[in-house]
Amino acid sequence: MHAGRAFLSPPLWQAWSQEVSTLLQRHQRPVLENLNVRGMQVPAVSQGGAADSIQVHFDYVAAVQFLEEGDGQLVSGSKEDQRLGEVWTFERQAGTKTVPSGGVTASVCPNCGALLKLNDDGQCDYCKADIASGRYDWVVTRMDSDWFRGASTAAAFGAAEMGAASGMAAIKASDPQFDVEAFRGRVQQAFFALQQAWQDRDLSASRPFMSPGLYLGWSTQVQQLMDLHKKNVLEGLRVDGIDIVKVVHGSGFDDVTVRVTATTADYEVDEQTGKMIFGSRDASQFIEYWTFQRSVGVQTTGRSILDKVCPNCGAPLEINQVGECRYCKAAVTSGRFDWVLSRIEQEDDYAG
Repeated sequence: MHAGRAFLSPPLWQAWSQEVSTLLQRHQRPVLENLNVRGMQVPAVSQGGAADSIQVHFDYVAAVQFLEEGDGQLVSGSKEDQRLGEVWTFERQAGTKTVPSGGVTASVCPNCGALLKLNDDGQCDYCKADIASGRYDWVVTRMDSDWFRGASTAAAFGAAEMGAASGMAAIKASDPQFDVEAFRGRVQQAFFALQQAWQDRDLSASRPFMSPGLYLGWSTQVQQLMDLHKKNVLEGLRVDGIDIVKVVHGSGFDDVTVRVTATTADYEVDEQTGKMIFGSRDASQFIEYWTFQRSVGVQTTGRSILDKVCPNCGAPLEINQVGECRYCKAAVTSGRFDWVLSRIEQEDDYAG
């Protein structure tokens, strides 16, 4: 719960805390399995008065479950994916300026810049600023259930969706050193690295080229596997094809979505007994859609995250807890210096 404290207003935090206390008393644990955010819209914005407010609608797919803490048995919910929607209301004090460092989203205090660490009252341990008050950064004040709308994130934020050829041409026009084949090679390198990290249940080696949001989501899923004593095995994994299918060109970021076709035997084992509990040892082909993101205007250089060097200063890649280079303090995982993986979608979930 403390990981989300800085994002929630005090009343919403209190309500969440009460729900968590109830679940603890019942010895139950909520799980959003296969969580995948499919799109966002901004249905309402208000400015003026004491606070600015933005409503954001999320479309997402997940299998919502409540599990028994002891044996992991399903208490309620479903193991089948469902299409769901929610509307979150974000507010901040009128006149508050966006923090260049990223603030709370970069895990740093938006007031003093220290590593974000809050006490039980939502105050920074170092400067005592009330981070959850909305005086320094956006906080969530409401979460309301909604329906799955089929939202287009690109359209919501004024970005243009392009086909593969025109999108690659647009990127190359602003970045002459960009090479499509080299990009495909880096996609394959990232694919194998992340799949190995998933099997190892250790994301440390793959974290530098995962966006903060993707890293947080995968970390949660990896922890769930460890808590349930499960281990995923991808036996004989090979890549059969990498095809660029879509480019989204926006005012802030470029997104490149690739279709990865691969073959493997995919199964889960109980690490306590060694027995297979899900999947098959027979190899089969599957398709996933991986979206890589980079800030508009970034130029291709000889320095790459996947080469384990900082794309900003060229030092050996070592990042701290907030995704910054140990040496130059560049926000390596932000997309401001190199391509980072921001989203992975299964074939059945991909909306194009």
